[in-house]
Amino acid sequence: MRYRDQLGRFSKKPECETLFGNLFESSSSSASSVNMVDDDNNNVNNDQNNVLNNVLNNNLLPPPPPPRTLQTYLHPARNAQPSCIMLPPNMPNIDFRPGIVQLLPAFHGLENENPYVHVRAFEEAVTAFYDQVAAIDFVKLKFFPFSLRDKAKAWLYSLGLDL
Repeated sequence: MRYRDQLGRFSKKPECETLFGNLFESSSSSASSVNMVDDDNNNVNNDQNNVLNNVLNNNLLPPPPPPRTLQTYLHPARNAQPSCIMLPPNMPNIDFRPGIVQLLPAFHGLENENPYVHVRAFEEAVTAFYDQVAAIDFVKLKFFPFSLRDKAKAWLYSLGLDL
């Protein structure tokens, strides 16, 4: 393909020739134009294959991640902020009844709610289900976050570990 440069001279643009071939130089027969389209499609496919081969051969792709071990599946990395509630170590196993979470009183942190009344109702609900004196504090610590909602839960999560 020929074009005029800034001085008016005819010249060829090699990058256009390689990309588009002789697209604009067609003969009068329709069969040759069909062949040109097929040739252009082959050129495009070849160009795409060449680019893909260059990427793969030159290691331009990032390396694959290392295979995960069973340890990483069983103990995933902790992405959440740790809770401010520190559970005592070496506590005995306690069976948690699934219905107690729904029976806990809810505290939303609104101005018209009294937090002391909530704590009192929470303690009554927990002691009604668990009467073991040694582990009652552990149960209260475990279930207290489930009794908070909205602003109160946001407040609990905003507390740090420095309590």
